[in-house]
Amino acid sequence: MARISIKRKLVVLSLFSLLVLALLGVKYWQEMRDFAISGQIHTQQLAAKTIAATLASQRNLRTLLSQTENADLDPHTIDVGNLNEPIQIDGFLSDWPASDGNTVTFGNEHMLWPPVVDTSLETKFSVRFVQSSSHLYLAVAVTGAQVVFRRPTHLRLDRNDHIRLSMVDQDNIRRRVIILAEGEGNIASFYTDAGWAKGIDLTPTDKQVSVPSHRTGVQGFWRESADGYVIEMRIPTTHLSTTQPRMHISVVDIDEPDLTQPTAIISTVPKALGDVLNPIVLHAAQLQRVIQDLRGTYAGLWIIDARGRARAFTLRSDPDRIRHRSLLNTDCQTKALAGIAAINTHRDDRGQLEQLVACHPIIQDGDVLGAVIVDETGDQILVDEQALLIRAAVVVGLAVFVLVLLQLGFATHLASRISTLRREASDSIDQHGRITQTQLQSSTPANKSDELDALSNSISALLSKQSTYTTFLERMPRTLRHEISNPLNTLKTSLENLVDQQPSLETNVYVRKLEAGIQQINVITQQLTEAASLEAAIQEDALQPMNLIPYLTEYLSNWSAVTVASMPDESIYIMGNPVRLAQMFDKLLDNATSFCPAEGVIRARIERHATSTTVTIENDGPLLATTDPSELFSPMASSRSTGSSVHLGLGLHIAALIAERHDASIKAKNREDQTGVEFLVTLPITNT
Repeated sequence: MARISIKRKLVVLSLFSLLVLALLGVKYWQEMRDFAISGQIHTQQLAAKTIAATLASQRNLRTLLSQTENADLDPHTIDVGNLNEPIQIDGFLSDWPASDGNTVTFGNEHMLWPPVVDTSLETKFSVRFVQSSSHLYLAVAVTGAQVVFRRPTHLRLDRNDHIRLSMVDQDNIRRRVIILAEGEGNIASFYTDAGWAKGIDLTPTDKQVSVPSHRTGVQGFWRESADGYVIEMRIPTTHLSTTQPRMHISVVDIDEPDLTQPTAIISTVPKALGDVLNPIVLHAAQLQRVIQDLRGTYAGLWIIDARGRARAFTLRSDPDRIRHRSLLNTDCQTKALAGIAAINTHRDDRGQLEQLVACHPIIQDGDVLGAVIVDETGDQILVDEQALLIRAAVVVGLAVFVLVLLQLGFATHLASRISTLRREASDSIDQHGRITQTQLQSSTPANKSDELDALSNSISALLSKQSTYTTFLERMPRTLRHEISNPLNTLKTSLENLVDQQPSLETNVYVRKLEAGIQQINVITQQLTEAASLEAAIQEDALQPMNLIPYLTEYLSNWSAVTVASMPDESIYIMGNPVRLAQMFDKLLDNATSFCPAEGVIRARIERHATSTTVTIENDGPLLATTDPSELFSPMASSRSTGSSVHLGLGLHIAALIAERHDASIKAKNREDQTGVEFLVTLPITNT
């Protein structure tokens, strides 16, 4: 299992703490949000109720909220906003209000001609409406049309691109006005009849003097655009009905002036409704004044009539203007127009509050004349609470960040001390188990320590005791040899004197066994003493540059049982001690000879590498009996189970000690063909 450091554990703990804080923060934010929404619902309901009560107290409210009786025309009703700043009639629309102006686009779905809709025609137009106290302003932008201007010699008015206006005046008489494409400048408009071909003088019912056809009262400017043209105009509101104002606009596209039929006619009313006019909802100034002071207080505020058409409104920004149409014709409005106050909440796909709408009916004399709609966005409702939460989150975040930094700093310091302790403890014992130091540098006086310092002191004390015990064990072979030598010499001398006095005992089997036992005890004491003294002696041996090739050539020549398989011709210099190297190779060859069968072969192979040379000694015979060959070089390790000779497992250990003194590596392994064993000694090459 992978080790997990203290720093990682503290980081995980810190992250877990942050997660808990975040969850608590989310819970707190949800409670704040619910509380803010509850308060906003009450506020909007109270505002809607107050405005509705104020309107219901006005005597002319029924006139202000008058409505048409044709329900099919309701979707095509034109809402007109109020004009707060003057507009210059010059064909440029940059001075039109962005929030109060209403733009509607008409295309193929409103095509009156040709009889079969031609989808390849790209002609379309958009209309914007605003009103002042005395005029209705219109901006008509036609696109996709190839403009054909009126020829001065033409008497007919319909052989060029033009716009047709139909409206009902205050006498409830339908009037038709045609606006011609005669070039950039002030528009030319004429009263005309249903044929739209010639101008006609207008005879008002209350006047005896007729009005010339070109005195329409419509003022405007015609300007050509990149893909069509723009007409900006204004019409006196006295030209419209005061009770139910209606208007119809058609754009006529003429591509061939000599043809009797136009290319396309697009109208503000679909062809299926016939020759009817669009109802125009002129916002009553009296209604607008009631809610104008609340501009900016809410995202949107509307006064609608019984058919759901806006008669007055105020908006905080233009995006709310675009969005407000989706608020109308909702359940909230439906309930309000049915006489029931309602509240609607709109949520997004994530369940977050997007909109809060309060609706209250306007009731006068028991009749529902309209409704007041108060709208606010979810972001605006929570803006104050969100700002407070952000400030709190910043403060808490900084505090947590500092806390995490402190924890990480402490964890780093703690981990550094633990790593230092681990490294010192590891370095205190070499790879052969010898203790190299008994006092750790991280140890401190007992009265000035924490738990880690106490652990360091304990390890130092343990190393000191182990070192004392190890020194005792290292001296044990010399002590044993000294103590055993005297009685062993006495026993040997006594046995020799006994044989001298009784020569017949020289061939006695028990006497022979006794002599062999004495000899084995002597060999054991010598080997133990050799291993104990060699380990200390080889550390004091001086190394000198030597050419390994002639040295091994001479050395291996003394071993008749060894076959040299390969040896480089060039010189190979190493730093070594000839006596110790001979002792090392003696141990390896003794080991190979003892395991190699009589018919087997012992081979020596020398290979040179870039920075080292490898001496391989291999022998036929049994394979290694251990799965970990490095155990063979440990003291008192032997794989021999039979034989009359004494083997304490110190030979390969001594060879490993000598190799270590020469910065060499020694390892054992089975041959690839599984017919024997090979020992490899890798010595570093030196430059001479």
